[in-house]
Amino acid sequence: MKDGRGDECAGSDFWIPFRPWHFPPDAAREAPDQPPRRVLAPLRTDAERLLWSRLRGRRLGWKFRFQHSLGPYVADFVCLERRLIIEADGGQHNPQADRARTAYLRNRGFRILRFWNHDILRNIDGVVETTLIILNGGEDPRT
Repeated sequence: MKDGRGDECAGSDFWIPFRPWHFPPDAAREAPDQPPRRVLAPLRTDAERLLWSRLRGRRLGWKFRFQHSLGPYVADFVCLERRLIIEADGGQHNPQADRARTAYLRNRGFRILRFWNHDILRNIDGVVETTLIILNGGEDPRT
């Protein structure tokens, strides 16, 4: 049976296009020692939700991704174009593990900005301003 596009549909009355994004992510992309991103997404903190509302949709002129896998790690927010990672740190972070993670990501050319959750919640405009300075090639004004 022809469907009007020149394709033959093997006896079916409808055509289903191939959409690779409908399939679960490749297991090799998920970090083996981290929970999958689809498990982490609903567990966002208030600070992550607030910061994501300012970063998503190219609102700063750059594309950010939320909970993006980079090797064995999952970055809170990442702009791949500018090689910038933003981490929203709360009480759950382990400083020793963060050092290893930071070294791994810096060796791959990423800059890492860390903000405490309470700083994001109390001063989101300052966090966004600092992020814009870094995105445009400036130095972190906090140092």
